[in-house]
Amino acid sequence: MHRTIHSALALLLITAAALALVSHSAHAQGEPGGDGKTTILLMGGDAGPQRVGLRTDTMMVASIDRETGRAALFGVPRNLVNTPLPEPYASLFVCGCWESLLNELYYFAESNPDLFGGGSNVGGEVMMRTIEHLLQLDIDYFALVDLPGFVRVIDAIGGVTMDIPEQESVLLSPAFESDGWQQYVIPVGEQHLDGRTALAYVRTRVDAGDYERMGRQRCFIGALARQADISTLLLNYPEIVSEVQDAVVTNVSLDKLPGLIELLGKVDFGSLYTLGFTSEAYWEGYAGQDYYPIPSQELISQAVDLVFEAGADDVAATYGTLPSTCAWQ
Repeated sequence: MHRTIHSALALLLITAAALALVSHSAHAQGEPGGDGKTTILLMGGDAGPQRVGLRTDTMMVASIDRETGRAALFGVPRNLVNTPLPEPYASLFVCGCWESLLNELYYFAESNPDLFGGGSNVGGEVMMRTIEHLLQLDIDYFALVDLPGFVRVIDAIGGVTMDIPEQESVLLSPAFESDGWQQYVIPVGEQHLDGRTALAYVRTRVDAGDYERMGRQRCFIGALARQADISTLLLNYPEIVSEVQDAVVTNVSLDKLPGLIELLGKVDFGSLYTLGFTSEAYWEGYAGQDYYPIPSQELISQAVDLVFEAGADDVAATYGTLPSTCAWQ
C-alpha cells in the first residue's frame, strides 16, 4: 500500500485541517474543483493489535466553500447497508450497491484490487468515490489513519484540550503491541487529552451507540482544529513528519503540505457546521434482522446542499443538529 504522510495530513485527518485546502484540489494542474469547494474524506480505521483486517469505523467528509468560507463536517455512519455505488463499481454487483456494512468496503477493495481497476490506494479511491456519489459532493482527497496512527498523530501535535460534557469511563484495547488493556476515566470539564486518552474518548461506545460516538468524534475534530497553532506546526514541521510518517494513508502529494498548513489559519472554525446522517431523516428504510439503515442518496444530498446554501437557523430547523451540538461551540 502506497503511503505519503506529513504533518498537515496527519492534522487534516484528525483535526479537519482538510478545510485548509482552500485553493487546492486533486484536479489537473492543481486547479480548484468545479463545484467551488475543496473536500476531503477523513477515515479512521480499526486496525491495531489483536484485530484482523481494517474497517473504516469513522468516516467524515470535511468541506469548505472557497468563496463563502463556510465549512462543514459530515458524519457518515459505519453501519449503512445497500449503499449506492457509482460506475464502474455499480456494475460489479447485482444491486448496483454495496450490500454489506459500509465500513467493510475499504478492506474488500484493498483485498480485491483488480476487481476495482488496480493501482495504488484502491481502498481509499473506492471509498472516496462511493461517498462522493452518496453525498453528491465532489471529493478531492482522502486520508486514513489506524488506531496506533491516531495515537501517534495526536501526541505529535501536542494533544488537545476540550470540554467534556459527560464523564466517560473506558476500558481500551491496546493501540500498540507493547500496550495492554487500560482503564481510562475522563472527567467532566476542560481536559487535556494525549493520544491514548483521546483514542479512548473517540472510540468508546460503552454507555451509548455508534451515533453518539460519531457526535463526540466531530466535536473532537472541531476542538482540535480550533486549537491548531499554525506557526508552531510550521516550526516543528520536520519533527512531526518524522514522527508520523507511516501513520496516514492519503492521496495528497507531499509538496502541497507547507502551504496547506498556512492556509489552515485562514479558515473560521468558529462557524464550522457538523452534521451526522444518523437518523431516519436520511434513510429510506432498513435491511436484515439487525435493521441496518439504508441510506437515501436524495435526502442526504439535499441536506448537504442546504448546509452550504441556507443559514444556520434554517439548517437547525430542518435537521435539529446544527450548529451548536458540540461543547466546544
